[in-house]
Amino acid sequence: MLEENTLGLTGENADAVLLKSIRWEGNLSGLLLILNSRQTFHHTGKDVAEVAYSFPLSHRSVVTDVSVTINGERLSAQLLKSQEADDTYERGISEGDLPVMLEISDPMHGIATINLGNVKPGDTVEIEITTAQILDWVDGAVRVVIPTVIPDMYSADGRQGQLLPHQRVETDMTFELPVSVQLTVTGECAQAKSISCLTHPAKVTHESESLVVTIDNAYADRDIAVKFEDVPAINAVYACEYDCIASGVAVFTPPKMYAATNDIKVKLLVDCSGSMVGISIAQVRRALAAFSDRLTPKDEVALMRFGNRVDTVIGQLSKATDRFLRRDFLPACADIQADLGGTEMEKALQHALSLEPDARADVLLITDGEVWGMLDVDDAIASGVRVHVIHVGSASCVGQLKELAAATGGHFERVMPAEDMSEAVGRVVNAMRGRRLQAVKLAPEEFAQFALELPTVLTEGASVPVYFNEVILSVVTSELTCEAGGAQVTLRAKVQPIAVSLKSAVRKLVGTQIYNALEDDEKAAFAAREDLLTPDTKFVLVKERAEDEKTDGMPQLQQVPQMPVNRFESLPRILRTPMYCVESFSNDKVEMDCLLPPPPCMSFPDELCMPDSGQPKKKTTEKNFEQFWFDVLQREIRAEFGAGLERTLNAENPFLDYVYQRLCDFVRAVVPGIEQRLGDEAIERRLIAAVLSLWVSEKFGEHRNRKRWLLNRACRERIWAWLDQTAPDDARLLLAKFSEDRSWVKELLGDDDTYLSLTAQ
Repeated sequence: MLEENTLGLTGENADAVLLKSIRWEGNLSGLLLILNSRQTFHHTGKDVAEVAYSFPLSHRSVVTDVSVTINGERLSAQLLKSQEADDTYERGISEGDLPVMLEISDPMHGIATINLGNVKPGDTVEIEITTAQILDWVDGAVRVVIPTVIPDMYSADGRQGQLLPHQRVETDMTFELPVSVQLTVTGECAQAKSISCLTHPAKVTHESESLVVTIDNAYADRDIAVKFEDVPAINAVYACEYDCIASGVAVFTPPKMYAATNDIKVKLLVDCSGSMVGISIAQVRRALAAFSDRLTPKDEVALMRFGNRVDTVIGQLSKATDRFLRRDFLPACADIQADLGGTEMEKALQHALSLEPDARADVLLITDGEVWGMLDVDDAIASGVRVHVIHVGSASCVGQLKELAAATGGHFERVMPAEDMSEAVGRVVNAMRGRRLQAVKLAPEEFAQFALELPTVLTEGASVPVYFNEVILSVVTSELTCEAGGAQVTLRAKVQPIAVSLKSAVRKLVGTQIYNALEDDEKAAFAAREDLLTPDTKFVLVKERAEDEKTDGMPQLQQVPQMPVNRFESLPRILRTPMYCVESFSNDKVEMDCLLPPPPCMSFPDELCMPDSGQPKKKTTEKNFEQFWFDVLQREIRAEFGAGLERTLNAENPFLDYVYQRLCDFVRAVVPGIEQRLGDEAIERRLIAAVLSLWVSEKFGEHRNRKRWLLNRACRERIWAWLDQTAPDDARLLLAKFSEDRSWVKELLGDDDTYLSLTAQ
């Protein structure tokens, strides 16, 4: 970590305003999330500065309150129309005071900008921003995603969406921004049987009627994602009432009514632009492998990849027979690379829609969404084609993608790098095969007539919010009747008690829905009247200074940069922070930290997986030790090359015996005293597994037939994470040796001709 970070302009005498940290404190009640972020700025330079910091907001979240603490004095911001707020801010700068302004700078990408004027050396400014959001319940899971970073995104003309020059997003490779989270959970999510943090180390504390999830020592190089699984279905009304009149949102969760059995036609559209290099393209390969496992011979599939151009890999819808998958589809998927330059997503989508337009095939878009341009979804809507989206990567660029899927009746999934891709793909395929649910009736009638918008098409096993305004309180309890294939189901939502302090947040959630439906010339007045932060309004305050403390002249602009997304991902896995989760808990367990359990899709045998006790599932004796690792190596190679190599994997072929012996020799030569520690088989076995993982990565990972490479990678990373906790010195020693001298790998395999002849068999 660098001892000091200089933000904004650089130069020999550049001033610095450090964004010291961001802390989020949240309350999750059912599906209503209230999140308060505290951004702490401190001026460490010599001259007066103006600070601009652009940061992401969660999709469809609403800013409900802004307060500022300047050198210990707490002030509240007021909301004004944009021009009036700009004038107030500029007047504060010209008069030598300290103005603060928060604005929505790019609504399509969910970007806000905080502006601090006339910040003097030694000033400390804390910005507290409160947001409200209704989360989604999907197949028993609820996730809280806190965006922390805006990635470098593609723009054909160099512009960054709607951002003005002082709001532009720049990435600084040396910048580090510490972040922390404390999330209090009540209601249905507190009953979850499994809670996991998909991105950072986390701690869960069980209190009397709630859970507290704490994340410390994290950095803003990836979004923070907490997942609650096995959550009871939520049908609830969150309302604020004034004088027996209520406004709010009713959330309904349609059950799964039919088995997903329809044959499907799918045009796969895969993002292979430069931004997909690394984790994202690895997720794509996992997604395609999982997708192929869920196809039947009657399904039809085409494959396109895109960047600054569209590369049609499989140009017509083809039956997904075993022969087609084996000879055409899987080899094409294995060769996919992030090598197509920029992200011309809109052109690629139009190309996919034009491919066999009469086939009425769904489109499955897999992308990281890192593009500044705005998507025109009119063609997709007019075509009647459902566009399903799987978002990959660690940074939030989901706003346009969610709107695209919703507008076309498609299904949206976001998959973090630590998640099992096959589960998300399975949900998308089920959405393709399943029948569409129709929302046919909202009752009672007195409630229905005040609903702002009733979705006509619903998704089985996914919650849907229905906003309402100014309903008589006595009829707030509501029912939604859904129909599919002649069968009907009625869902009943009951009013949930919420704190008085949260009722204004619910009111603003409703107000935002009304604002979005208004004509452009009506929006500004409505937003100002309802105290809504929108592109037409801004929060502003001015801290008036005493005459002898006012500043002179114009301040120097300092733009706070972004951390590189997954900055630490380029480091070896053993040197990065392991992920944690709470797998299950009961009332008598007050506090716990648990290692992330292994993903369900692993090619390594069960004996390698660590149960909660930290000991192997069964003791490996000296007699079967070598056979165990011979089997591990055999499974690894078979997983990489498929059954075609099976004829080389037999007792008469000395290849595997030689490889295993060399692995043992390497570990024993590098790790001092290993001969005296043979009794600790858990450590020795994993040290050998670590070397095996490096060896497979070095040679087999580059082979053209890597079908299940990513599944094995998940297991390899878990081995290194385990070693980082149990034998970090030994693991680092092995890693350093491997990085320093890789000649042993070539010696292990022999010349390339020998290697190729073995794999060709």
